[in-house]
Amino acid sequence: LEGPGGELADPEERPAARLGRARALRASSDLSPQRAATAASDYRVALLLTSREEWDTDSERIEDGASRNPYAAWEWASARRESGDYKGAAESHVLASIAFAEVGDKPRSVISNLDAGIDLAAVAASTGDANDVKEARTLLEKAIASTVAVEGRDVELLQRIIAKEGEARIALASILWSNGDKGAAEAQLGEACVRLDQLEADAQAREAARIKSGAMPPPKIQKLKFSIDDGVSAGEIGCSRFKSDKFLSESLRWPEVLRVKVDKLQKLGR
Repeated sequence: LEGPGGELADPEERPAARLGRARALRASSDLSPQRAATAASDYRVALLLTSREEWDTDSERIEDGASRNPYAAWEWASARRESGDYKGAAESHVLASIAFAEVGDKPRSVISNLDAGIDLAAVAASTGDANDVKEARTLLEKAIASTVAVEGRDVELLQRIIAKEGEARIALASILWSNGDKGAAEAQLGEACVRLDQLEADAQAREAARIKSGAMPPPKIQKLKFSIDDGVSAGEIGCSRFKSDKFLSESLRWPEVLRVKVDKLQKLGR
């Protein structure tokens, strides 16, 4: 698309081509910050090309593109986090949250907002600045509080919200601990563990009820690794797993700056 003859490509296929390459990059098992940056660039171009209105700025065109494809907006945000652009990732996750809310998808809007808070936690972890910690805390506490208002019949989606809430609480606890607010950090960590234990107990109870009823198990679908719907859920997350750097880096794709803070939290400052 960028080389000789690229201008001859069908305009209708350009967004899909960019989106396809970005998703292929993020689905790979060896996603480096450089490859993530390439994916983020592709997502940005795809959103620009998806816009169908005449806007004055690229920011307005991207917002319009996000409103037409909130999933791509969330993926763009996640690619920005994986590339090391934590502040930009937070902005894009907020954009995705707004786009999901506009189409009535509150669960994914809440997940996106929780992710934005985790991005800001990474900013705070990298700078150590008290103002960055305060900004992350404000957004995370607001996003966490919003989870109680989410309802629906999609049990798996609701389980992913609880899993993401637990992830957000531990991210918050890690930066609070490093910033010297030990009591608040321990409270967030404790609540995260309670919520994740409840999630696991509920999943086990549902599975036991399914077996007793003789119902067939749900089909196992391989995760694509790039979608908002591919996040960890019941049976894949628990408080003890946050002690594993492999889980943090591969399953949650947390940046190293935040993983280091979590490690210190798990060791309770030792």
